[in-house]
Amino acid sequence: MNLTQSVKIICGKQDSFRHITDKVVREFPLKIIVNEQDLVTLVCTPAHLDQLAVGYAFSKGLLNSKDDIEQIIDSDEGICLTLRNKTALIDKKCPKIITSSSGKVSQCDDIKGLRLAPRNSKVPYYSIYEMADVLSSGSELFKDTGGVHTALLSDHHKSFTLFREDIGRHNAVDKVIGFMILNQVLPEDKVLVISGRVSSEILIKTARSGISILVSRSAPTDLAVSLANQLGITLIGFVRGKRMNIYAQEERIDIAKR
Repeated sequence: MNLTQSVKIICGKQDSFRHITDKVVREFPLKIIVNEQDLVTLVCTPAHLDQLAVGYAFSKGLLNSKDDIEQIIDSDEGICLTLRNKTALIDKKCPKIITSSSGKVSQCDDIKGLRLAPRNSKVPYYSIYEMADVLSSGSELFKDTGGVHTALLSDHHKSFTLFREDIGRHNAVDKVIGFMILNQVLPEDKVLVISGRVSSEILIKTARSGISILVSRSAPTDLAVSLANQLGITLIGFVRGKRMNIYAQEERIDIAKR
């Protein structure tokens, strides 16, 4: 499925205008069906849809590991997940809340069951700069359209690197988490780097996944900072060039000069 659409536009620069063809990113409505029940319809970029569905279901507490998934079917209707727990949606009562990005959504963001992130070995500060640079340079879809958010999963040795892109910043993170679940990637030594704002929702997704370091090129919200301290997540924002702001749990970052 094509991720972009070519459109004819008029491009203006100062008082000069010309007709050109430009690329815009596609929007795609994805219905996620769990145990034959409609869960949600997400507007997304039509790539890695199975990972998006699994990551979303994981973030909502409907599954905990790959072993909880009996079957995944990519049908004309949407992505159909069959879980071993046949009462997953019945057991999970999701309150309606307002999010900062998408209005009223079905959301299960109870943090009571989340464990404090483990205290792993320190990551050198320059590795954070390097990963942010990789995030900025690695998104071909952003270069083509300027219309997507990017999420990068890596370790500071750069022995593992995963990119995911989507028109929605939450979706990009869910695609990363879905990949981790389906491929049984361990989170303990991983760093999640994102292009967009860190809301409380993004912070909770990170905590659920077991990742202990969250980095953004943009800003966090006040609730995200508070939750990061409660859940032991190292939160870093405004990583641009050779600058960063460490908002929470700075002990995981080695700031000693090289």
